[in-house]
Amino acid sequence: MFCNNCGTKLEEDAFFCPNCGSRADSAAQMETEDDRTVILREEAVENPIENANDEPGQDAQNEQEKEQASVQRQSSQEQPAQRQEETIEAVEISPTGVVETNAAIAVPNDVQKKFCPNCGTANHINALFCQECGMFFGNAEEKMGKEMTRKPQKNAKVIKMAIPAVLVVLFAAFLFIAPRFVKSGGNDKDRDFIVYIKDNEIFMAKSNKYEPQQVGDKFFEDKEDVRTYSYYGGISYSPDYKYIYYPKNFETHDYTYDLYYRKVGNQKTGEEKIDSDVLSYEVIDNNRIVYIKDYDDHKLYLYDGNDSVKITSDAAWMTVSDDGKYILWRSNDGDNKLYVQDTAMKADKKKLDSDISYLCAYSDDLQTIIYEKDDNLYIVKDLGEKEKIASDVNGVNVHDINGNFQIYYFKESDETSLSAYDLIKDDYLSQDQNIKEPKLEDYQTVTYVDDFFSSREKIETDDAYYQDVEKYEEKKARDELREELKRYELVDTQSGDLYYYNAKKGENVKVMEAAMVLTADSIGTDTALMYLWSLDLDSIEKPKLSKLLEGNGEDAEEILWETIYENMQFLYLKGEEVFVIDDSDMDRDNLDYVEIYGNEKTGTMYIRYDFYNSESEKYHAELYSYDYQSADAELKLLCDDFASVISCNSPEGIYYINEEEDLYCNDTKIDSDVYESSVAVQDNGTVLYLTDIDDNYREGTLKIWQGGETDRIADDVAIYTYGVFDQNKVAFLADYNFDKCRGDLEVYNGKETTRIDSDVTSVVY
Repeated sequence: MFCNNCGTKLEEDAFFCPNCGSRADSAAQMETEDDRTVILREEAVENPIENANDEPGQDAQNEQEKEQASVQRQSSQEQPAQRQEETIEAVEISPTGVVETNAAIAVPNDVQKKFCPNCGTANHINALFCQECGMFFGNAEEKMGKEMTRKPQKNAKVIKMAIPAVLVVLFAAFLFIAPRFVKSGGNDKDRDFIVYIKDNEIFMAKSNKYEPQQVGDKFFEDKEDVRTYSYYGGISYSPDYKYIYYPKNFETHDYTYDLYYRKVGNQKTGEEKIDSDVLSYEVIDNNRIVYIKDYDDHKLYLYDGNDSVKITSDAAWMTVSDDGKYILWRSNDGDNKLYVQDTAMKADKKKLDSDISYLCAYSDDLQTIIYEKDDNLYIVKDLGEKEKIASDVNGVNVHDINGNFQIYYFKESDETSLSAYDLIKDDYLSQDQNIKEPKLEDYQTVTYVDDFFSSREKIETDDAYYQDVEKYEEKKARDELREELKRYELVDTQSGDLYYYNAKKGENVKVMEAAMVLTADSIGTDTALMYLWSLDLDSIEKPKLSKLLEGNGEDAEEILWETIYENMQFLYLKGEEVFVIDDSDMDRDNLDYVEIYGNEKTGTMYIRYDFYNSESEKYHAELYSYDYQSADAELKLLCDDFASVISCNSPEGIYYINEEEDLYCNDTKIDSDVYESSVAVQDNGTVLYLTDIDDNYREGTLKIWQGGETDRIADDVAIYTYGVFDQNKVAFLADYNFDKCRGDLEVYNGKETTRIDSDVTSVVY
């Protein structure tokens, strides 16, 4: 039987759909005129888009940008409707326009529901029993596709540990339609010109005179696509900034474009076409690029300034070494082969290996490549033969890949699940093992009684039979509860021995044995630093099964989660050492989730603790710092009315906003009335942000903070359109018409503002 409303498969005796709350056909047929029909529905959601070609290195590289663009959970204060979602992460689009990272909207606590298949009552998503009829949900969550916690992405800089009091639910991919100051290719050298889109054409203005010069036309094949694709990409520059590479005729159907280049600031030389149907490209040096073309064939080419030379077909992904000597790519034929080719084309391409399951890390010069295959960990040095580092690995984190690399990994670990039964002490178990189903004949006595005509059989049943039947029925009920608790998976865990590999010593060291880890990931790139949330089932004081039976379902669920909260250990690993962070003073009863940030530049971890009080229905968050380089490190309160992190890995420390919308750098207040999503921390330490944001959250007053001083730049500046170029100049779009997608391009040089052009759609940086 299936639900007519959403298609979910139903149990034969289900009266309501556990997914959408609609009544089953069987219930509808049984309804009388006196029955009341109650249909509870949730909004239908789709799975977030995932790009199968994403590489781990790309995820780590984009992590900071994703975090800066995210809109954090609602605060305890009343917020406008646009900001009431818990988290909105920005969608990154590749130079080809392909969505590379998921957009996620966390559903507020009040809409996280599941419906009882017996009575149709809406329950909290984590409810163990129905609050109306008391039905035990058991593994109903599995049928609904529920996931208790999200596994962290490998190599992620910021990892959330979702505490199931408020689960994170992923919605469909989300695009914020707004003009953007787009990051594009180039290097650390300062660029003295601006590139922008106007009338579907690419323009450039050098900072000496700011005279607009057209670079290329027909950025999109269909001009109307500008209203849909606001995140422009595909524009890059040579390392010396003498040449600009750019797309034309961008096709949003298959994400291909015609690739051109021209000399910067020279209108006489004109543009040169490199190729058509390009999917992605990367600059090698001042006059060479490598690119992938054709949506179906994924052919890999090298362009040397004059001609294009085909290297291979079926290239799913590629990268170029920082010195421009080698190209590394992965095949697109399903065999996951890894190849390398010298850009001088003096030798044939070399296959490093096939059937690679995960490319863990590679150095900038591609002379060190680490990957997983068949649960084994391999390294390729100097593009030679592979060498096995370890076997039976699971969950690899690589650090300092450009130096004496170090690795953390689990050995012989299994993906296990922590069930509710694992957290209890079954004080009825030994007793129930001896309780057998009573047989009636064992309790009966047969006698013969004489009457007038003959003797007859008299059967008498001992009262003990009825007492033992009652005990057996109680035992059966406890057995059913045991099975339901075993099926109720509280938290996905990883168990096994945790190892540390030091390339300098060339040895593997076991740092934790038989660890039960709720979540684990790296918070360092160059420093071998990890954090763990672990649970030692052998040392915790488990609640008794009898205690769970005393209360109702909600009481039992609360007891189980309290057991997890009270016994979670917050650990971090530095090299071969394991350290415990003492956070025992935290209010574990109201703990919602924990988020960890790492800053290797300052040697600091930042931990946010979010709390939710179910009685007051209010959120509260606190931000702490922890100096992991100090021998006597301890948690220090940084903010007790925390709202969201803006940036956590700058040399200055951490930038964040509190509930009063005050912007801070560490404990220094920068400004008030700051719209959190507008803050952009630049590489040079400059901070750009908007105050006095309008009701649509689209534009406000642009300000700059640098050297401890705050300056106002301009009013009516469009959000996401500003950035720094040429060391200290700020470009932005003002008076932006969001219906027509155009505004005025202006530049602030620290003293005055100059208008460069009008009717500009977007600035490309």
